[in-house]
Amino acid sequence: MLQKVDIPDLSESLDEMQYVTDMVNNASGATASKQGATTPGDKTKFEINAVLSEATERTQGMSKFYTNVWKQRATKFLKLIEAAPNKLDAVKIYKEGKNTDNVFEMEISPKDWMTKAGYLVKVWSQNEKKANDTDSLNKGIAVLQLMPGNPKLLEVIQRKGLELADLKPDEITAIMQFEEQKNAMIAQGLIAPPMQLGTGGKQTQPNQPQQLQQ
Repeated sequence: MLQKVDIPDLSESLDEMQYVTDMVNNASGATASKQGATTPGDKTKFEINAVLSEATERTQGMSKFYTNVWKQRATKFLKLIEAAPNKLDAVKIYKEGKNTDNVFEMEISPKDWMTKAGYLVKVWSQNEKKANDTDSLNKGIAVLQLMPGNPKLLEVIQRKGLELADLKPDEITAIMQFEEQKNAMIAQGLIAPPMQLGTGGKQTQPNQPQQLQQ
């Protein structure tokens, strides 16, 4: 059954909302640049970059308000999957062999990855994840300075650095295998350890990573 609904004119309401917005902006003393909005006088590269920086900071500050909404949405999606796993189609993946150019096929169905314990949902932003990964890598490098020559610790830090570079898992595995073979040849005296250049062009010890700037 359809019924016509008359919507009153909203022009007065819009004017009132704009008045409240202007009043809040004037009371806070936040300029247009601080709010991430450009003004007719913004022409230089420095002014435009400052506006972009402020806009990015405001956007990141808003993420905490809708993170919970995304978590609720992900939880509902997960419960739908757990309730009807037989409704999901199997997925075929393809992977190239290590020492051959042949491509192998594998079919993955929900029974291959579902567990009785279930799963938990975690939501984070890409900027937050990259910041945490960079901080974790820098802490690992600081610990390596206290424990130099520890191969296991060095391997963990190197793997974290490769993951931070957004490399594929196959690429990370190949790089770490090459690094392991190279270290074995160095230990046997077949090749000389490479010298690395740190900040300021100074030579550092081999396989000693440098801290990253966030």
